[in-house]
Amino acid sequence: MRAFTKLLVIFCLLIFQIGCFQNRNESSNSNLIEENKKCNEISSETAVLIAKGKLLGEYEFDSYELMIQENSAAWIVIFSRKATGCCGGSPYVTVDKSDGKIIDVTHGK
Repeated sequence: MRAFTKLLVIFCLLIFQIGCFQNRNESSNSNLIEENKKCNEISSETAVLIAKGKLLGEYEFDSYELMIQENSAAWIVIFSRKATGCCGGSPYVTVDKSDGKIIDVTHGK
């Protein structure tokens, strides 16, 4: 299972890098600099994939609503319980925007 998770994270990061290079065009230097800034951060979609890869096998994602919070350095992916009468809390996965590494995994009540 750990090998699959690592492969999923690597795959997501490769997709991210390919997308960044496909978006380049022959425009002015200022546009290229702006594109490089965007490519230095992972998207919220990539953060969700990384979070799901980390929690794969531990949670049934159909039982949770997905919420994403953004701060200057990280994405916080929150899996919130759909049914209010269920037991258990919500996992929170904090993913670094710059490199996609998981900073923290917590579980709320």
